[in-house]
Order: sequence, then structure tokens, then C-alpha cells
Amino acid sequence: FGAHSLTTFQIAPPYLDYVSNCLKAHPGDYRILAPNPNCAMTANAQDIWGDDPQGLLRYARFLGTTKGYDFDHMTIATKASITNSEPWGLMRCRFVFSEGLKTFSEIKDPLPHVLLVNQCRIMTNRYDILYALTNAAFPRRQEVILETRPEPFPQPSPNPGTVRLLDFKADSLTIEADVKEPSLLLVTDTYSTGWRALPLPG
Repeated sequence: FGAHSLTTFQIAPPYLDYVSNCLKAHPGDYRILAPNPNCAMTANAQDIWGDDPQGLLRYARFLGTTKGYDFDHMTIATKASITNSEPWGLMRCRFVFSEGLKTFSEIKDPLPHVLLVNQCRIMTNRYDILYALTNAAFPRRQEVILETRPEPFPQPSPNPGTVRLLDFKADSLTIEADVKEPSLLLVTDTYSTGWRALPLPG
């Protein structure tokens, strides 16, 4: 958190140089999963888990499901039965680094920071939602899952429009979107009830 919110924040050298070397060779706005959360912090990267002991419950349930956990019955000693990293692309995770082997795997086609989507399905059961999101057939670039119907409802369009991230700070994003029909704006950051969307002048 400090690295992205303070004027000066220096930690050197990077915790694991093979992680920082990979990130330098592949610049971009994406997240990683590293063996230790200090890897991301010292390499000025974003980790999909980090070292926060009080993560948001919905986020933890999603990550637990991708690792094969039965979240309602897991304990601190629960071991993952499977590891399915492809759904981590929903959180714009691109690289998953191994522990001790100095190797990494790359997730294909992770989502960008902001994306326009004009299809959605309404679901309220959290088990159904988690199953759908972690299913390999889920069209993550074309559709989102919502718990309530949005107004206005998104409309299919041959021209989905354009969106770009103009500025990224610890507590705000500035986004420019140009759309011809009602669309959904997907932001691949952890959701919190404190987030609010405010139109800029004009």
C-alpha cells in the first residue's frame, strides 16, 4: 500500500531478483502471484493476494474456489486439492511464480484494468456465481455476472466503444469511455462498498 500512496518509498534490493527481472522484461499493467508478497512490493508490482490478513470475504471466497477449497468448511490447515490459475486472469493476473524453482507460468489473455462489456447475467447464489466464474467456458471478455439488474441495461452493439485509464492512484481512478449504447464498465480491482463512480465535468 505504501509504495502506491506515498511520495517516497524505497525498498532495495528486490526481494527476489528473478521476479523483478521478469517484470522488467514484460512491462504492463497487470498483477502477479509471487511466492512471497514482498516480491511484488519490492518490485513495484501488484500481487493478487499480498500479505493482508483481513482480505475482503468475497475476494477470498473467489480465490479459495480457484484453489479447490470448500470455503464454508475450510480451516487454517486445509490444503488445496487443485490449482486452477486461469480464472485469476479475471483479476488481470498475468504471471504466477513458483516457490524456490525460479520459474513462472503465464496466464493467457488476462483482462485489462478497464473493459467495456455489453452482456451480463443476473445471479444471486454465491455458489452458482463462483462455479460460473471459475468455469473454463466463462466468456470473461464478453460477459459479467451481476447480483442485481443494472439500469440502463447494456445493449449489444457492433461498435462497443472505447475505454482507457487516464490516471491510477491509491484511492481513485480516472477513466475515459466513449460508448454509443448503454454498456457496463468492468474495473479489475477488488470491489469495496466505498467505491463510487462520479462523472467529470462535461
